[in-house]
Amino acid sequence: MSAGRCLDWQPVEDKKTAAVRFQQFRCTQPWPTTAGGRRLPKHPRPWEWDAQRHVKNLCQLMRDGDRVLVGVDGSGPEPVDAAVLHLRYLVERPRFVAQLEVGAVAMSHRSPEPPYRGDEILRVALAEARSTMADRLCSSGLLAGFIHVENKASMRMARRNEWEPLGDPGAGGYVRWGRAVG
Repeated sequence: MSAGRCLDWQPVEDKKTAAVRFQQFRCTQPWPTTAGGRRLPKHPRPWEWDAQRHVKNLCQLMRDGDRVLVGVDGSGPEPVDAAVLHLRYLVERPRFVAQLEVGAVAMSHRSPEPPYRGDEILRVALAEARSTMADRLCSSGLLAGFIHVENKASMRMARRNEWEPLGDPGAGGYVRWGRAVG
């Protein structure tokens, strides 16, 4: 991985491409099992498992008008899908609302030190939201997404990128976060 190099963000336009492309994408460790191979009842990072499940099922989750982008790292001998983001546009007027349904970084492209791929995902999502908002002639908006209460790294990332919590946790432990777009 080339940590300092920005990814090449490419759109995924159709469900068929998503179905094939993201089956091997890994953004979490495998589900833990016992020595005998029995699956344990809980994944140690359920928010990562939720993100991976979302990416693998994008072919079923994509709706008309959604924006799916894959960040490709071309620094090695073969290009590698290093990150994925899925934006859904929820409201156009009176105030534009874009929701980051998932932002996932491949295990192979995580780094304990800056620059962080998650920050790049948030920058790309913001640029996409701004562009779509401008295309739709909206003057103000919100970019939002959900972060699990135990996902401290994503909360730090959100704060670094001027996102704020917008409420209390829901039943699944996720808090809605957002930032103004304009």
